Amino acid sequence: GASLGTPGIGHEIPYLTRVRVQLPEKRAIARAALDFVRQGDVIALDVGSTTFELARLLRPFKNITVFTASVPIAQLLANTEISVFLLGGQLRKKEFSTVGPLALRMAAQFYYDRFFMGVAGLDPEAGCTDFSLDDVEVKRVFLERSREVIVLADHTKLGHVSFTAICPVQRVHRVITDAGADPRIVAKLREIGLDVRVVPVLENRQEPGAGA
Repeated sequence: GASLGTPGIGHEIPYLTRVRVQLPEKRAIARAALDFVRQGDVIALDVGSTTFELARLLRPFKNITVFTASVPIAQLLANTEISVFLLGGQLRKKEFSTVGPLALRMAAQFYYDRFFMGVAGLDPEAGCTDFSLDDVEVKRVFLERSREVIVLADHTKLGHVSFTAICPVQRVHRVITDAGADPRIVAKLREIGLDVRVVPVLENRQEPGAGA
């Protein structure tokens, strides 16, 4: 039941804080996102706490390839049969992500079936926004090289605008959010042409195998 409230546009909440809030919502979104993963896929998994929950669910898969700039996601998938590519580059310690020219060059060498993208804000007018320009540069490369872009955003992100623009909402194919989302914002996104899936949050208990 913890909540971060409404952060200011320039305020980046540390990763280790974000992983502990809106957890039931994030796990419900991750379960819904799993429907769009196919054997043989090459997937780009964004940095962030919701994509980390999706990575937990991917662990039983065998015939997929995951590219990520997230050190926690790479560690989580290290002992699986998934082929994992961690982008090289400078470590951004606040997000535990890799950024910079090396990460961008590596990400740009490949093409991806799907990019599961996290955002700090998703607004019909302002588009997709995030905290860090460095992380956003990596997101943009994944965006350009992916056949499908799926945003994973709990209800606190909808209608919020953060510091740096990622892309207009029209660049996204699908949004997965939870039942706490403002119906007016969901309706506006659908009017624009997005496929918005609103998923119920069924429980608050910790799922098996999920650590703090």
